[in-house]
Amino acid sequence: MMTPMTKENFLKELKAHLPYNVDKQDIIREWEMHIYDASKESECSEEEVIVSFGEPKEIAKAYGNNTPVQKNWVVPFYIGCNALFYIVGSLVTLAYHTTEHPIVESIWNTLIGYAPAIIGGYLLFWIFLGFEIGRTYGVRGSRVLSKTVLFCMLPNVILMVLTLYKWIPIELFESLLSPMFVLVCVILNFLLYPICRIAYRVGISRSL
Repeated sequence: MMTPMTKENFLKELKAHLPYNVDKQDIIREWEMHIYDASKESECSEEEVIVSFGEPKEIAKAYGNNTPVQKNWVVPFYIGCNALFYIVGSLVTLAYHTTEHPIVESIWNTLIGYAPAIIGGYLLFWIFLGFEIGRTYGVRGSRVLSKTVLFCMLPNVILMVLTLYKWIPIELFESLLSPMFVLVCVILNFLLYPICRIAYRVGISRSL
């Protein structure tokens, strides 16, 4: 059984055994947050939580290849789902403005009527994204999270830029873009990463 140690000693020993080709500061920060979160959630002391993690030397060995565990379906899945969201939305918008098919019109009107639900669903998507990366990669997933968020945010940014500079006619979305909807979307874009990061930390607590 591991000998109890303070957080400072645990982090110091962990850092000493980490391989040279990893971002030690980033890893130590993640473990520091993980100790805090696990202690708060379990209502145990930091020393008790640290004992449950195992020897720092053994933990450091897991970083030897500098790559996350091979569960690589998570990132492509969420990036693909996000891309699909925009592709389907674009196709529906295009079909609505180029055809007069009653089914397409019905789908469009349904989307407008359920705009708040769509925003809520998209928010849940980001929460699950952060949680799954945290649960799958643990404290090693910080960079994975940042890169995945970057890829998923690109369509948001591109769409906003194209619309702002009127390279995409704003009339295409006129019936959808109420002032409140636009305001919520802008605020949500600023909150997505922090929300995703919180979910990531929750996921980490389920990974060990």
